[in-house]
Amino acid sequence: MNRERKSRQLDAVESASRLLAELDVDQTRRIDVFGLCEQVGLWLAFFPLDGLLGSYLPEGSGGVIITTRRPVSVQRYTAAHELGHWRLRHGEGSVLVSEEQILGDTPGESEQLAQVFAAAVLMPPPLVFSTLKRLGSHSEEMSSVHAYEVARAAGVSYEAAVRQLANLEIIDGARASELLKIKPLKIKTLIGRGHRPVVGTADVWPVDERWHGQQLRIHADDEVVISLPENRSTGYRWFFEGHTPPRQSVPEPPALQPAEPYGQLALVKESDNFVTQVHEMNRETKNPDPTAAVDRALAATGVLSAPSKQIHGSVEILRDRYFTARVPAMSSSDARYARLARIGADGTDAPPASEALNSIPAIGGTGQRVFNVRFRQTGINAIRLNLRSAYSDNSEDTDTYALEVVVEPRRHGLSIEQLLAASDPDWI
Repeated sequence: MNRERKSRQLDAVESASRLLAELDVDQTRRIDVFGLCEQVGLWLAFFPLDGLLGSYLPEGSGGVIITTRRPVSVQRYTAAHELGHWRLRHGEGSVLVSEEQILGDTPGESEQLAQVFAAAVLMPPPLVFSTLKRLGSHSEEMSSVHAYEVARAAGVSYEAAVRQLANLEIIDGARASELLKIKPLKIKTLIGRGHRPVVGTADVWPVDERWHGQQLRIHADDEVVISLPENRSTGYRWFFEGHTPPRQSVPEPPALQPAEPYGQLALVKESDNFVTQVHEMNRETKNPDPTAAVDRALAATGVLSAPSKQIHGSVEILRDRYFTARVPAMSSSDARYARLARIGADGTDAPPASEALNSIPAIGGTGQRVFNVRFRQTGINAIRLNLRSAYSDNSEDTDTYALEVVVEPRRHGLSIEQLLAASDPDWI
């Protein structure tokens, strides 16, 4: 990269910083890029464009058209990109932006400068560093989950966040290349405790008991993972307010079967020599949601009914699971003895101690009740859970959990305010 091009890119970054300062934007919080466009006098329109992500048009006071056929993160980046064309004065006519120009590897210089501007507007250093400080993350331990959480906090794509972390020299180029090889969907499935989001491009927001009484702002299609402590030995469970758990007998469990070799999980039905091999439990599995495969196979063998979604008001419960408590890993010497003890009579080796014996279930300990939920309507959605006995209809709630979730709708068309404020309505 020659010195003049580097200088122009630094000018684009400086121009973005000046714009945020001129508009008195809090740079430690997510940047409202749509609001920025409107603050500087640009009109915004959202329509289903074919083959385009957006366009800057000089009609009226100047404005931006953004496609409705892409995720919100891409819409936000497109808006910031078009704002860059306006701010950097790239020509007097229309600027049409295709996917290749924003997301491609070899855009023209004006598109590169608009990209640099967009990254600086959406991910200013105060926002990135405050997010990393909250996560307790440092460059030498930057994980894919941390990079995704930076992307989610900034409202941008995972790739854009990784590249900005490299631009700010928080990570080096080698680490950025490693992070870019990881698919965002796998990260979201990990955060969802094995549940793959219904909409792959949606964000996943984990919350716990520390969020009690707080407000969370998300976008339509996003999912929330609620993790609350629950001790099954007490008989008390978390229930959504107004929900009475059904009283039903539990069928006798099937007979235990011999363990399969490590790396596989099998379900056996003795009749007709029926054996269902569910999936491979290893890091190379192509199934992003192994727990769903287990549930389906169990349903097929009659061990449990197929999982079904539950609706409580505006809240759709996608998954409801309980994870047992775990105690810390045993020492390396104890792990070796335990590993030897687990070798089968036929000489079949046991799982590596570092993987199979990294923790042990704590009998009677407090585990985690995990709800994966999303919302059926935009606006304010209230979640309230009560902790009460699962075996008594007259038990009182011993604890409550409340969370307010604001679901922001996706934009469509032109706003009425913009139409009324137009000084020259002929262009509309």
